[in-house]
Amino acid sequence: MDDYFEVGAMIVSRLSEQITDVSVYHLWRQHEINEATDPIPSLKVELEADVPGDVANNGKTHKVEQRWVVILVAKDDTVGPLVSRVIRALSGWRPPGTLAPLKRVASSHTPDWSPAGVFYFPVAFSTGFVFTVE
Repeated sequence: MDDYFEVGAMIVSRLSEQITDVSVYHLWRQHEINEATDPIPSLKVELEADVPGDVANNGKTHKVEQRWVVILVAKDDTVGPLVSRVIRALSGWRPPGTLAPLKRVASSHTPDWSPAGVFYFPVAFSTGFVFTVE
């Protein structure tokens, strides 16, 4: 694996292909969400956790689990159907390469609302891979 964070770009691509009427972005921090300028609805893909696992081969082989969260930014009346569409697009989907299929997991983020009636809802997925140092 040449790009340790390539899963994020793959998720953005998958969501863009499956949900063509909503803007999809990769972000590194939630504070990058800007309700005043971002399109609504939109999907924001963020790395939520990177968990190293078992190590083998004298430290040259590492199991890794990454948890990616899709933050849905939508008006109250459209968020429910959009959550369903995201789950359908990503649950069980296997990114290209040697990655495990995505499975839905709990997010450490909590849903939130703004005074302007915008709803922020996190939907998290995990995948795993083996990182080898050669």
